[in-house]
Amino acid sequence: GGEELPYDVADSEGRNAMERRTIDFTQTLSLVGRVLARHRKIIEETTKGEDAPIEPPLRILSHKEVVQKLWTNAYPNPSLYNSLIRSLINCGTPPSEVEFIKSTANSFPTLNDADLNDPVKAANARHEVKIALMAVRNNLLKLQKNCVAECAFNRDRHVAAADLLLLYAHTDNFVVSRGYSSFESSPTVVYARELGGRVPRSKLKEANERGEG
Repeated sequence: GGEELPYDVADSEGRNAMERRTIDFTQTLSLVGRVLARHRKIIEETTKGEDAPIEPPLRILSHKEVVQKLWTNAYPNPSLYNSLIRSLINCGTPPSEVEFIKSTANSFPTLNDADLNDPVKAANARHEVKIALMAVRNNLLKLQKNCVAECAFNRDRHVAAADLLLLYAHTDNFVVSRGYSSFESSPTVVYARELGGRVPRSKLKEANERGEG
């Protein structure tokens, strides 16, 4: 592993990265919104007719869907947890360590039996999944601490997996994109302030001369 960062430095870098990605995400959705608004008639003709509302480009997953995607789904679309177990096996993790991680699931038996069609029970299961993912993360870190020099590769993989589990466990909203019939859009205006970094004045001047600014 590399040099350890102080918590305040790591926290600051993480927040800056999150803010940049949030801005990029917002700007992308703004551009998508402009395209959808400009071509409303085409979209109406290829969806459900003129009287049907145009759905937003993203849909927030329900509690049921989140529980399935993070914990309960099996093959051929395995959940995050089942994908982790398969990855541990495929990368040559000792069977005893795999069983140690799998034993975590035994502490949450109700997750696989919960009636996810019941909104209240699905919400409770969603909260329990967060706790379960953090428990799996803690056990991965325990394995990482016990790794010797010969298994440094697995040690780094455990740390990376633990970081991802932390991210998923503390994500409040999961979204999926809605399907749209493809069509060719007219040119979309992009403003210099939307590009994030500095834009050379020479480039802005050239764009203005071409009538694009």
